[in-house]
Amino acid sequence: MDSRGKRRFYVAPEQVTNGEAFITGADMRHITQVMRYAKGDEIVLVDGAGFEFCGCIEQTTASEIRIRIIDKRPALTESPLHLTVVQAFLKERKMDDLLRPLTELGMTEWVPLMADRSVARPDARRLKRRYERWRTILKEGIKQCERGRVPKIGQLTDWKALVADAASHDVNLLFYERGGIPFGDIQKTVVKPVARVRLVLGPEGGFTQGEVAQAETAGFRIVSLGPRILRSETAAIAGASLAQLFFGDL
Repeated sequence: MDSRGKRRFYVAPEQVTNGEAFITGADMRHITQVMRYAKGDEIVLVDGAGFEFCGCIEQTTASEIRIRIIDKRPALTESPLHLTVVQAFLKERKMDDLLRPLTELGMTEWVPLMADRSVARPDARRLKRRYERWRTILKEGIKQCERGRVPKIGQLTDWKALVADAASHDVNLLFYERGGIPFGDIQKTVVKPVARVRLVLGPEGGFTQGEVAQAETAGFRIVSLGPRILRSETAAIAGASLAQLFFGDL
């Protein structure tokens, strides 16, 4: 079965067992009532852990779809680059709107950051709802762009913890609208193979000079995206695109 060009549907790894997959709930209703799939139709599933499954619908009931797995294979659409995007909290739903394009660009991990100038500061209850919303967006996103792995969502971090963790990535890039190395020159300064890149992006008001100085002392490269001031959302998408171009698979 050729899976190219076929729509993907998400199944959690625990929903695939003994050569069969089971789909229930809203996904089941979407497959049968909206997409009009029926017994005998071929279907492509992704488990969010790096695998895709080609199968055939064996049975549909009022509560579930049972699918016979024909083939299991590693997803071939994942970038070789581990790309972490650390985004300082933005107002309203801007964070939500960033997740889908970043997923399409091969982001591996998403980490929310509380920066000095972050205006949005959700309490624990609201933060929990945001995480639930982000997980849903990421699962939907991998189906659309035919990825096999759901990006990880890291715990909310603060500035002290972020700069202390510099050694976990080969390259750490902090985008700063008031100066820094042009992104195009970054590759010239990297001499070792690069497997893990972290991008750090500020809130609407940007990073403070103190934050930038601390990051630079910790080994983060301060990077410019040109002479124009970009919105935070634009900077994130531009940065992820350039990171994949220079270090990944674009």
